[in-house]
Amino acid sequence: PWAFIIKGTLALIGIWLVGWVIEKLIKTVDRVIHKPSALTDEVIDALGREDLIPMILYKAPRVDYEVSPEELEAMSDDGLRALLKELRDRQAREEMEWWPLVLIGGLGLLGVGGAAVAFAMAKPRE
Repeated sequence: PWAFIIKGTLALIGIWLVGWVIEKLIKTVDRVIHKPSALTDEVIDALGREDLIPMILYKAPRVDYEVSPEELEAMSDDGLRALLKELRDRQAREEMEWWPLVLIGGLGLLGVGGAAVAFAMAKPRE
């Protein structure tokens, strides 16, 4: 019985280790693909009116926000900054659903681990 317990424990540790490595790879790839916004609050607060208006006009259509240059000219600098921050926050990041991939990978690992344990147990002893 000890051989079975040891093999089962090693299989579980192996499955956990592979899952941990996959998680680290996914996080690394996610950091490379999805870079954080360069428009931090400090950057926006340092921008002047002549920079804020073109940036808002550039960002607004991307987040389905309608605004005219005349409306922007009538706004205060703080209002423009607040609007640009709102547009930046609205810009939703397209995220890939990872759970199906993780589920399939986990089931595959369990299947391979189970097959390895079953094969090891079915081997005739000599």
